[in-house]
Amino acid sequence: MTQLRSYLGLGAALVTVLLSGCAVGNVYDFRYIPPDRPTAELSPRVVVFFEVEDLRKDIVSGDEPKSWVGEQRGGYGNPFTVKTSDGKAFAEVVQSAIRRDLESLGLKVEEVDVKAAASAGAVAEKIRGSEGDLGLQVKMLVYNSNTYVNIDMEWDFQLVVFDSAGKILYDDHVEGRQTIDGSYWNSPKAAKAKVPPAFYRVLHDMIVGNRELLEALGSDGGEVTGTKKCTVDQILSMKESGLNDDQIRAACGESGV
Repeated sequence: MTQLRSYLGLGAALVTVLLSGCAVGNVYDFRYIPPDRPTAELSPRVVVFFEVEDLRKDIVSGDEPKSWVGEQRGGYGNPFTVKTSDGKAFAEVVQSAIRRDLESLGLKVEEVDVKAAASAGAVAEKIRGSEGDLGLQVKMLVYNSNTYVNIDMEWDFQLVVFDSAGKILYDDHVEGRQTIDGSYWNSPKAAKAKVPPAFYRVLHDMIVGNRELLEALGSDGGEVTGTKKCTVDQILSMKESGLNDDQIRAACGESGV
């Protein structure tokens, strides 16, 4: 029995070492991944993209650096900070990815290194001063990847679209949680490989896959074109072939069902 306890203790110690040995000093390399071909294209317009505001509580409180991405946990569950590989503020990573997704829709993006002002008049002045048609404000309220064995990722972004008079055309939160399979033997390596692509998918769905946002960006003289849509006969045919509602929506777009 004593020998069994020794083996169990050794096994537990080994697991702890495996889980914690690479938990310290991890960084994630966020290299932009081009999105799939958009399902919609917008009429050419100039969007003034205000500076992304990082309002995550750990950043606002000063508990974490601006390059903070999340945590990698050691063998006892103790968290260690994970940052961007180049030390760049994570809000800049978000800004760059959103700009490229907007450009993939046919929009011209003018970035301004100031946050959207509180008053409609100030927002309108900044948009018109940049010869823009619309303004886009993005607030990052939550983003965190938390890895022990599997990877838990959560996010909450607020997006606001303004017209050239400063009127709000769209204001909504895009939030969610996701658990990604990690690795029991080398969870830091798995997280390094899986977190950046998962992050880009979240932003891509938030912009290119966000029908209401696209309608706001295509309003006031512009229009959304090229969106998928199916006829009733096509939908019935797909149902008869055994496709479920989610698959039909993917094929036709939300408005097609």
